[in-house]
Amino acid sequence: MKKLGLLLGLLLLLSLFTGCGSSAAPIDEALVGTWQWTNHVEWEYVLESDGTGTRDGEEIRWTAEDGIVTFTDAAEIESRWEYEIDGNLLILTGATMSFYYIHAETTPTFTNNPPLLGVWANLRNSADLFVFEPDGTGAMGTEASPIAWWITPNNILLVDNANMERTVMVLSYEIEAEVLTLTAHQIEDRWEFQWLGEDLDSIVSPTG
Repeated sequence: MKKLGLLLGLLLLLSLFTGCGSSAAPIDEALVGTWQWTNHVEWEYVLESDGTGTRDGEEIRWTAEDGIVTFTDAAEIESRWEYEIDGNLLILTGATMSFYYIHAETTPTFTNNPPLLGVWANLRNSADLFVFEPDGTGAMGTEASPIAWWITPNNILLVDNANMERTVMVLSYEIEAEVLTLTAHQIEDRWEFQWLGEDLDSIVSPTG
């Protein structure tokens, strides 16, 4: 009986260790997918639901818990980031700065802001325009390059300009007295634009 009891105890102990070893690392399913850096969408994280993935093509492991995501590369070097998901935007925040990634497999839910719609001219260069159309399209710059734009649930303005090496601009915006102030999130820059009208056709040139 003593031997039987000892055997049962060993089996119980073994099962406990086995159970601990098989427990899955914590992840956040909302992070699963392909996330492309807004400064250059060819740089990306691909995060799988089993805790594996790639970072710019290099294999990694990842876990996420309590608002912290940890990436471990093949050399067992860890990087830890606070993270926030805002619609289809992933914000990774480190000790000194934040990085912004767009979910490549999700079409953003377009949300417009009526005061933002229309044509805006840069106060420093009136030929430098922003045009925001109601359907999420528009144009920007002196050459009126086509853009797509949308607003996240937390009111961040994203502007996708295919002519800027696949860069997505991440902007805060404020409108006061028909002046639009855009503040960049990833670089220290700020621009002011004067509202000109609802659309380009509504703008009458001084010589017209």
